[in-house]
Formats: sequence, C-alpha cells, structure tokens
Amino acid sequence: MSNAKKIRVTNFLGSLILIGLGVLEIFFGKNSGIASHVPSVYLIVFGLMMGGSDFNAEFILDWCGFLGHFMYRGIFTIYCSVHLFNIHAKMTDMFQPIAYFASWIIFALGTFLLVFGAFVKSDKYTGDVQNFINAKSTKESDLATPVSAQTGAEKIEEISPKINL
Repeated sequence: MSNAKKIRVTNFLGSLILIGLGVLEIFFGKNSGIASHVPSVYLIVFGLMMGGSDFNAEFILDWCGFLGHFMYRGIFTIYCSVHLFNIHAKMTDMFQPIAYFASWIIFALGTFLLVFGAFVKSDKYTGDVQNFINAKSTKESDLATPVSAQTGAEKIEEISPKINL
C-alpha cells in the first residue's frame, strides 16, 4: 500500500471515529436535553466533512477548502479532538475509556497532518492532500502542469470540441 493510500485510509478512519463517537454520545451520553447533543451533532457533521473530502466531494472542497491542505486539516483535526475530550466526560462509564483513547488517536492524527503539512509544498489553487495523492497515482512528468493551473481559456478550448451547439 502506498503512502498516499495510507494517509487517505487514516483520514477516513479518523472521520469514522468522529461520526461513531458523536452517535454514541447521543445515544449513551449523560445528557439532559437537546442542547447537550449539539457538540455531538457537530462531531458527526465534521466527520462527514472529513470523510467527504477524502472522496473528493466537490461541494465540501469548495466550501471547506482548508480540508484540502495537510496543515489546515491537521489543525481542524486537533480542534475535533478537543471536542472529543469534552464529549468523553459526558459518556457513560462503559464508553468513557473508548472515547478517551479515540480522542488521543484523533489528536495524534491531527498532529501528524500538521507536521507533515509543514514539509509538503503548498499550492495556492490546489490542495496538498489531492496533489500528494495524485503524485503517487500518476507519473511525475504528468504533474509538471497541474490541470488546476490552466487558465480559463485553456479549459474552454479543452472542452469546446465536446460541446455540440
């Protein structure tokens, strides 16, 4: 398994942990009302955002462009781990150790992405995550001119023969 796939799988597992613990807290948490479920709903939404960005969901990458960069995704993941540390205290005794351990796993993932992102070249128009994954799945010579670096006119010329008016 290549490094790019390992990072993608690790990110996806992190998003599953966020979603899973958010759901667990809703059903098995020590809550007293709807307002106490708000942080859990946020974790579920954040987990869906992280998982969707791993599958190149255009809507998520357009509105949450920071998830396309290792460093910013690392900061966001650390932020989510802080929410998990808060939620683990609200869990029932049976799930508290699981939530506490998962909080540290998410924190470690965020720290890794933050440090790794500091050493990966950042591109203003394309995300580091996507560039890294694409670099591992295509030849190095193909990456000299990324598709996103094309001007609007070049993109129009590229697709214009496909459009029948």
